Amino acid sequence: MAIILWRMLEEPFIQPVKGFAKGITLPLILLTFAVSMRDMAYEGLVSFLPSYFVVKGQSIFHSGMLTALMLISGVIAQPLGGALSDKIGRKKIFILTMLLLSFF
Repeated sequence: MAIILWRMLEEPFIQPVKGFAKGITLPLILLTFAVSMRDMAYEGLVSFLPSYFVVKGQSIFHSGMLTALMLISGVIAQPLGGALSDKIGRKKIFILTMLLLSFF
């Protein structure tokens, strides 16, 4: 995938900013914080969900299959979310997914 993306995508034009601190803005800090919180929730779920199923009496195979089933839903939802973000806007989709993640 990395080779395909490297060959197909062009590097965007980057406007240089003088000074390291000038490139760090409040929206960048908030976005970094939000994405970090989302990633911690996701990684915690993926890391500990199989162990939870095993403790509840499931076999290792069955707990792995249940976790894979959860992850497959993400494979299906990812392109749909991308298409929606193109139509609705990335900011709205990002906020909506963060709210849904918090709810569920």
